[in-house]
Amino acid sequence: QISYNGIYETLTIKEIVSSQIVDGIFHKNIDMVVRLSSRCFASGNTTEEFRIIVMQNYDEYGKGKKSLAIDKFPKMSENVMFMFEEEYKKKMRIEKEKAIHDLLNQSNVQAVIYEKLLE
Repeated sequence: QISYNGIYETLTIKEIVSSQIVDGIFHKNIDMVVRLSSRCFASGNTTEEFRIIVMQNYDEYGKGKKSLAIDKFPKMSENVMFMFEEEYKKKMRIEKEKAIHDLLNQSNVQAVIYEKLLE
């Protein structure tokens, strides 16, 4: 997961502009320039280009494990980020209220609360 509020989930790969495989000391590297698409870019453009390197471990402990590096992180619209943030807060508030409701509906918790009220 790239972001907790989900805004970067709007990104899709529109096109691989170029790519090459480079053998490194610890990784096999796939060096790419990709065109990403999103309705949320701060520039207002629907696509932007980024250089991404996918690194795959050679060693026996991390064999096959992949990591990602990007030259610059996509800058997203402040207004859209605010909307995603508000949606995230709303979702978290609903989950918290449900968790509290579920906790209070457990009979042992109700008994403890009742006893505390009687003290």
